[in-house]
Amino acid sequence: MSVPPAGERARLFLTALVVYALCVNPMLLNPMTWTALDAASSLVETGRWQVRYADLYQDFDVAMAGARKVAGPPPGLAFVLVPTYVVWRAVAGSVATHESFIAFHIFATLVIGAVASALAAGEVSALSSWLGAGPGGCRWAALLFAFGTPAFLFASRLFKENLAALVVIVAFRLAVTADAWPRRVLAGLLAGAAALVAYPTGLIGAGLAVIVFARDGRRALAALALGGFPPLAALGLYNTW
Repeated sequence: MSVPPAGERARLFLTALVVYALCVNPMLLNPMTWTALDAASSLVETGRWQVRYADLYQDFDVAMAGARKVAGPPPGLAFVLVPTYVVWRAVAGSVATHESFIAFHIFATLVIGAVASALAAGEVSALSSWLGAGPGGCRWAALLFAFGTPAFLFASRLFKENLAALVVIVAFRLAVTADAWPRRVLAGLLAGAAALVAYPTGLIGAGLAVIVFARDGRRALAALALGGFPPLAALGLYNTW
């Protein structure tokens, strides 16, 4: 498989990241983002999976687990936010007010949202190269993805969609370029993990299953399914709870 040189991909990543950083939107309006920030901070502060400040966003996208308020959306973004909050807490202290959540949101947007979209642009470049594009075509594909699609919006404010998009494109590239079962298992694992971030993106697993079976047969399909089962089972158990 041909991929762009590491230096080229690094330049694409840094270019996208700088532009995203300059265009960060501090407004925190999406309730799904609110619940992810709240759940991550609550897990670090209390050791319990819950949301503690749902009154700040009028209980939108909040579910109940018994008597406990928890995040309604899938938990993937909140789990990714946990180490981000650990760093934030060590430097800036705990979040408990609307203003402190706004500040944490800006930090998380830069660390997760912007980085995810910038990395996805590099994956677009690599996939374009595998499909036969030359250096210029790979560069244009990456830049158009980074700045000409919703990836730009999702990088300037924290959303779950661009994190899910990064997982999906990596899973797809692994699946279509796999030459051994470990890569197929990893592709399945990522495809299943996509559903932990945003439910619809879990459908990538079905698409990859068709592609892998058509290209490489039943054993390859079994490896993909083996990787995809644990995260999907975990999501099913979580939603049942």
